[in-house]
Amino acid sequence: MPKSKRLIYIDDDEDDILVLAEVLLQVNNEIECISAVNAQEGLDLLEHGDPPHYIFLDINMPRISGKQCLQLIRANPRYDHVPVVMLSTSTSDADVKECMALGATAFLVKPSDLSTFSEKLRTLFQNIHHQTLLRGSSRGPGKR
Repeated sequence: MPKSKRLIYIDDDEDDILVLAEVLLQVNNEIECISAVNAQEGLDLLEHGDPPHYIFLDINMPRISGKQCLQLIRANPRYDHVPVVMLSTSTSDADVKECMALGATAFLVKPSDLSTFSEKLRTLFQNIHHQTLLRGSSRGPGKR
């Protein structure tokens, strides 16, 4: 049976991609995880087919950083409704503030253990779902 939602994860660390895919199966097996190992590959993926339901971005990538990729995604109205989650090892408040100012929906620090990661993702998806319901019930244009 095909999965009902798509998540594009852009990260140059293939181990992190595998970890997210594994944890995602535990958290919500309805979400298909499609990965890209650099920002350009991720942007190319986004241009093909319908927009995904979620985009996850690492911050530190070669050539095009996650922040630059976020700016390019948010510059395209096609992805206005798509939650973009920054997923990084950075714990810098400056990084968090900058990403949120650039239009990120959320910022998650990559946890070191799978159970913590699983719980963080569960909470994140619940929060995104709640925000989506709130936007859908309002009459005016939604906010990110």
